[in-house]
Amino acid sequence: MGTVDGTEYGLWQRFNAKSLVWYPKKAFEAAGYEVPTTWDELQALQDQIVSDGDPNYSPRVWPDQREAMAALQELYALATVTKPSLDDASRLFGEGLRPEAYVERFHAWGPRLVILTMGKNGVMVSNDGYITHIPALPVHVVDATGAGDAFWAGYVVSLLDGHDPVFCAHVAQAVVAQKLQRVGPLPSSVDRQALYNQTKQTLRPTASV
Repeated sequence: MGTVDGTEYGLWQRFNAKSLVWYPKKAFEAAGYEVPTTWDELQALQDQIVSDGDPNYSPRVWPDQREAMAALQELYALATVTKPSLDDASRLFGEGLRPEAYVERFHAWGPRLVILTMGKNGVMVSNDGYITHIPALPVHVVDATGAGDAFWAGYVVSLLDGHDPVFCAHVAQAVVAQKLQRVGPLPSSVDRQALYNQTKQTLRPTASV
C-alpha cells in the first residue's frame, strides 16, 4: 500500500482461490448446460450430466478396460438417456457386432433411451427396445470438428422441449448438417422453432424394428 499525491494505491501480493471448477466450456455450452449459481443447482447439474450418459470411452485414456466397464455400468444405472457412437460401442464391447446388439448392451446397463450415431450410416434410436433407423443426410462435409457435440446439443434441447425421441434425432441431424457445412462452430444463436418447422417439412422415411 502507498499514497501518491493524496491517492492511495495497492498491489495484490497474494491471491487464494479455493473453489474454482474447471470445465470444457464449448462442450458444456453445446450440451445446453448452464453454469449453476447455487449448491443445489450444482448438484442438479451433476445429476443431469450423469443421466445424459455419453460414454466417449477411449482405451488410450483409460487403458484398464475392466475398471472402465465397471465404472460405466455404475454410472449407467443412474442414466435414462445415452448417445454412444458406433466407435464408442466397438471400443467398449468389441468390434463386429450388429448395431442392434450394441443397442441391447447399452439398454442392459440401464438407459431406456439409446441413440446410436453411426456416421454415414445414420442414427439408430431405441426407445425401450423399439428401434428406428434414420438414414444420414446427404451433406458436403467442410469441417467435421464438433459434429458429435452438435448432434448431442440438438437432440437434448429438442428432447427438453418435449419432442418425441425419433423427431429429436431428425432435429439433431439438421443441426449436424449445419455444422458440417461450415468451418468452426455453429452460429451463436439458432432459431429453434424455425429449425423444428423445417425438420417437420423435410422428414424422411425411417425403418422401424
